[in-house]
Formats: sequence, C-alpha cells, structure tokens
Amino acid sequence: MANDNAVYVFGLIGSIEWALALSDPSEVSLQPHADWAVVTPLGLLRAGLDHEQHHNQRTLFTGLVRGMVWVSTEVLCLRRLTANRESPDEAISGIPTPLLRHLRHLTRQASIPRRVCIAFQSECGAYDKDLPEFGPDATTLGFMTRDYLVDTRLTVEHLRRLAALPRDCVTPIHEELLLDALEAQIEDDHRKAILYAAVAMESAATLSLEKEYQRVCQLGATDQSYRITSTQVTATSTTIADPIYEALSERTGVRHLLHECPLYLSKRSLLLDDPSTYQKAIALYAARNNLAHGNAPSKTTDYSPPSADAAVRALDVAIEVMRWLGFDGGYSVWRSMVTVDGATK
Repeated sequence: MANDNAVYVFGLIGSIEWALALSDPSEVSLQPHADWAVVTPLGLLRAGLDHEQHHNQRTLFTGLVRGMVWVSTEVLCLRRLTANRESPDEAISGIPTPLLRHLRHLTRQASIPRRVCIAFQSECGAYDKDLPEFGPDATTLGFMTRDYLVDTRLTVEHLRRLAALPRDCVTPIHEELLLDALEAQIEDDHRKAILYAAVAMESAATLSLEKEYQRVCQLGATDQSYRITSTQVTATSTTIADPIYEALSERTGVRHLLHECPLYLSKRSLLLDDPSTYQKAIALYAARNNLAHGNAPSKTTDYSPPSADAAVRALDVAIEVMRWLGFDGGYSVWRSMVTVDGATK
C-alpha cells in the first residue's frame, strides 16, 4: 500500500508563480473535485522537507509583496487524501495534467506548465516547523517581473475554487484557445498568438450565439420577435427551430457572428455598439484566414508580417470582443517587465 504520509512531487517543465499569505494553510484539499490535497510551497517549509536535496533548485522565494509571499516553483506537490491500494505509479498516473490545466484556467496564468518531467515521493511530516523571515528587506531594492504575473499569481483561493469544480469539468474551448494565444505571445511565437487569438474570438462568438439560440427556442411562440416553428420529425418527436436564424447561421465569417446573428437573436450588434472594435475584429479575422491558408497580404497590415506588436493587438481585440459577448475576463497580456517592491505593488 502506498504511504499515506507521502507527498508526491512533480517536476514541471516551466514554473508556477504563487502569492501566499503567511496565515494561509499548508495544504488545501481538492475534494470533492479530486481525492488529493495541494501542498503549498509554505507547507513544504513547515513540513521540514529536505529542500536542499529535492526542491531548493526548483523553488525561489522572492519575498513579501503587498503582504504576500511571492514564490516561483517548478514543482507541484500533492498528498493523497484517501487510502488506496495502488502502487505509487498507479496513484499518480494522469493526475497532475488535469489539475494544472484547471489552475491555468482559474488563475489566467497562461504560462502555467501542463507537462511533468519527473515525479518522486517525499516523506511529509507535521506542518509544525517555523517559517523563515520574509521581511521587507527581501524587497527593499525591488525586482523585475513580467507584468502579467503581478495579477495572475496562484493563491489559496484559486485552490479552493478548483476544489469546488465538478470532477468532469471541462474548460470552455474559447478560454483554452485564448490562454494558448497568451502563452504563444509570452514565448514570442507571434504567428501562433495571432492565429489562436482570432480562433478564440470566433469560438467565443459561436458559443454565445448557441446559448442565445437555445434560450430563444425555449420561448416558443410566446415572443413574436422570432419565427419559432415546431416540426414533426417522427411519431413521437418534434424539432423546434427558427428558420430565419437557421438561414442566417449558415453564413460563415465573423461579420455574421458579431453583427447579423446577434442582432437578430439578442438585438445587439458589435458593429452598432462598438464600431471601432468591430472593424478591428474584422481585420483580425482576415489575418486569421491569411495565416491559416498561408496567404501573404500584398501590403503591410496590422497583423502582417506577424510581430510582437501585432500579437498584442490581436490579443487585445479578442479579449475586448469576449468582454462584449459577456464572458469572464481577468486575462492579462504581457507588455513589459515591471519593477516590483513591497511598497509600490
């Protein structure tokens, strides 16, 4: 039987950026989402694990920032909460990747890795060791970090929100695509950032219309603004549809997704509400087509040739369109390095 006091340490290909209060718990249960607890970097210190041997090369405690300990770590540490008869290999197989994907989604920290390069067990004692001093001296001179990491750091609250997710929770595809676009921009893959930003925008618009159409169909004939019809398919089933919207939705392109279709369904149009963003969305969609099909525009555009500035523009447009569609925000585009210290940040 596997050791129930063991901490499973997963070495990551990349780092997770944390912000932890000194009063935060050492571990956070992920039940009912998963039968594991995440041991925080402060929990590892309180447990007295051998940092010098196992973790020190993969964990950097920056210091206190706004009363929070900022930590950069290349490990994810989990403790099993339920007794099991599995071998260690069976117990940890396939566990880290889904959790990492959910944490990436919840924090909007696009650079959170989803791949593991090494895994091992460490004995976990009681969380009764004193923490080192994380005083103001650690940040008196300040340090530099990427700006998007200031507000997207992993916190205990994110872990609690993860625990509340259903076990079969799936991240919406448009959010996954936008995070991939943000990650590509961080990695200076400008072409991928532009392409994924455009596809994320398109996916979000499509999902928004699908939800609104379902709502309209549920109204039936009670709302005379629509042409809801009921068609007998078999002796026991019927389909409810609006033939006018069905005809509109057969057209392709972002113009129909952001103007004609939403104007019919919800009496809203990005063209009418925000003409400037609408035109930018049209340009981004055109760039998406050119990149996807390998077409090079005959002249320089906002997105051709792909560049760092073009990637930022694409992400800004996609995020603004999603905001108009009513989807959650919280995304942060990397623009520059910023100086952080305990007083200013």
